[in-house]
Amino acid sequence: MEEKEISHEESLRLIHEMIGSAKSNYYESGLGALLWGFTNVICFTLAYIDAVSPNFNFPISPFFLIVITFGLQYYLDKKERKNKTATTYIDSFIGYAWLAFAISVFIITIGGAFAHIGYIVLPVL
Repeated sequence: MEEKEISHEESLRLIHEMIGSAKSNYYESGLGALLWGFTNVICFTLAYIDAVSPNFNFPISPFFLIVITFGLQYYLDKKERKNKTATTYIDSFIGYAWLAFAISVFIITIGGAFAHIGYIVLPVL
């Protein structure tokens, strides 16, 4: 099969079109990062107050608030997927990296619970 020679102008137009289509395919609001950041601040603050204050007894572990955050994150991701029309290899790689991180956090948390080390596991996470 022969390759067609294209002119300099056609080459620039093709590159411009490809960049334009890639720009329109990218959409991320950043709400997920903000959601997790504020959730961590709230959980760690409540855990610290619970650990140092004898008068403050939080009825459950403050880190159970993360379960609510998973639900909100799922909703936000589902909503953002409607605006995204293409998935790149980098998107797939980032998804697998987050999955590996989530699995390792789960394993470390369960291991810390069985070892009865409490909040000492937090710096590891």
